[in-house]
Amino acid sequence: MSDLEAAIAGLPDKSLLLLDDDGPLRTRLGRALESRGFVVTLAEGVAQALAALKISAPAFAVLDMRLEDGTGLKVVEAIREIRPDSRVIMLT
Repeated sequence: MSDLEAAIAGLPDKSLLLLDDDGPLRTRLGRALESRGFVVTLAEGVAQALAALKISAPAFAVLDMRLEDGTGLKVVEAIREIRPDSRVIMLT
């Protein structure tokens, strides 16, 4: 087991929201993150991501900045309100 795999395995919460409107990228990245141990929720737009947040606030998020129905920053704000300790990576 690599150091990265061990670090991920040791996380108490492996939930991750992946938001991107590029379907193939979202699918590939989601599979890669799942193969490393994350529990991934996929969203293709701001509305879908906000709906997912109502069900469960993730420990991690990978968010696209520019989307057809808004900006990933709106999702960051919503995550911070629900779970301030969540770690977010923005894609452009």
